Amino acid sequence: MSTACKYNNGRSMPVDFSNGFSFVTGCFNLILLKQGYLSLLCGQSRIIANGPSLICLSGKEEVALGAAKGSVSSLAFAPSFMNVHLNYELIYSKDYPSISEQHLFPTFDIFLHRSDAYGGVLPLGDISLTRFGQLFDRIALQLFKQPTMKWSCKVRSELFILFDMAEFNLNLLENGSNEISDMLESIHSVIDTNLSLLGLFKQYNTTATTMSRKFKKYFGVTAINYVLDLRLTLCSYVLAFTDITATDIAESYEFFDSTYFARMFKRKFSCSPYDFRVQKRTERDALLR
Repeated sequence: MSTACKYNNGRSMPVDFSNGFSFVTGCFNLILLKQGYLSLLCGQSRIIANGPSLICLSGKEEVALGAAKGSVSSLAFAPSFMNVHLNYELIYSKDYPSISEQHLFPTFDIFLHRSDAYGGVLPLGDISLTRFGQLFDRIALQLFKQPTMKWSCKVRSELFILFDMAEFNLNLLENGSNEISDMLESIHSVIDTNLSLLGLFKQYNTTATTMSRKFKKYFGVTAINYVLDLRLTLCSYVLAFTDITATDIAESYEFFDSTYFARMFKRKFSCSPYDFRVQKRTERDALLR
């Protein structure tokens, strides 16, 4: 399972996309069921999913398709696609949670975590379904068209957005909703667009004052600062794991310009985007090489 790179003969990347059901052993698998149903045999257990939902499988299971009907897309990637140092041995180790936090590796909780409420299937509302559909389409475009030499970097940057949206839905499934859950879902679903908080407040028939008070109650910050912090956090992942320029990152997350982005980034992380990238890569290589 791999995607050949059209810019470098003989080189391929361990990531693949299918229009339809597909499961790849030894890879993390994301299966977007837009409508219909899916029945999977996973070892001694069975997963039954109704659309719309996102099925998240670690790739360590033995999986066989039992039955499927509806609209399905499948995405698979090896741990090493996210970073050359990543493998299942490291991810399953007791030290990985602390390594992940320090070096910004994905937690991969959507693939590894299981509970009474979550068995690998995330039910999706309309907003999340639309968002995942967009992300799957954007990833497929990069894989099939490879519009620039940095297509694999772009896929990774899209995956970080996808992880954020999936983890939001996982938290919602396990902990239940609150009075701002719908607003939060909308924010996470458009975090890389020209997001208008005032427009969202109007959509949800509320005011900036009311929502800022509620955001402070749950997160200790105003709504606008919540959005800024989320954007900067996602940008930090892109800096740490891709070669996409800081200017392009700033543009993709709708910052006014790269100077403003650099100023806000330094305020949060105490260093410039460039220094952050160098620091994270140097520390990561020193620990895991």
